[in-house]
Amino acid sequence: MNRLLKICAATLSLFLAIATTTTSVVAMDVYLFRGLAGIPFSVGLDHLEKKLKSHGIRAETHPHESWPRIYAKIRKRGVREVAFVGHSMGALSAISLTRKLRGSGIRVAYLGLIDIPGTGQSAPKNASWAEAYVSSQPGFSLLKVNARHKNLIVNTRVPKTVHITIDDSNRVHDAIISAVWLAEASVGRAPKTVTAFLAPRITNKSSLDLLSTASVKKK
Repeated sequence: MNRLLKICAATLSLFLAIATTTTSVVAMDVYLFRGLAGIPFSVGLDHLEKKLKSHGIRAETHPHESWPRIYAKIRKRGVREVAFVGHSMGALSAISLTRKLRGSGIRVAYLGLIDIPGTGQSAPKNASWAEAYVSSQPGFSLLKVNARHKNLIVNTRVPKTVHITIDDSNRVHDAIISAVWLAEASVGRAPKTVTAFLAPRITNKSSLDLLSTASVKKK
């Protein structure tokens, strides 16, 4: 009887250990940050959140100023991989949060930035893959590529969009969703070539149109 109880206890312990491990690595957390005005001007991110969830990706949207709280949440959750998406001021928040995580052991697998305000922003060195989407409206910038940055940087101009519409662009949403999927698939390894990372995305016509204006740099 004691032996049976020990076997049951050992089996239960093993099951709980597997369940805990699986929960921590099943999916990468995706955090989206709205712009300065928030709702109703950055509702495109709310729509993107719903699309990500429909694909089984864990995602949540927050005001741009909440990034320090999200930093604390990420550290508390003990996740290993995260992705950030930000529109306008939310893009700056996503950059700040990425830099804050440098040296933490938490990998920022993907950074999607939509209409970064001003000029002069560089891709954080600890972002494995960073993309900037820029509308036709002046005042917003592409990413600078640091000479020592060894990861993937993609700069994309999105024609026929302005600041208050680019965050709800289906073409941008499609590209970001596919990027998140690819980033999840690359857990534990860096992309060997730009081509390998982008090839699956050009099967979608809207993504192909979008990426045809992209400036891709690999250092």
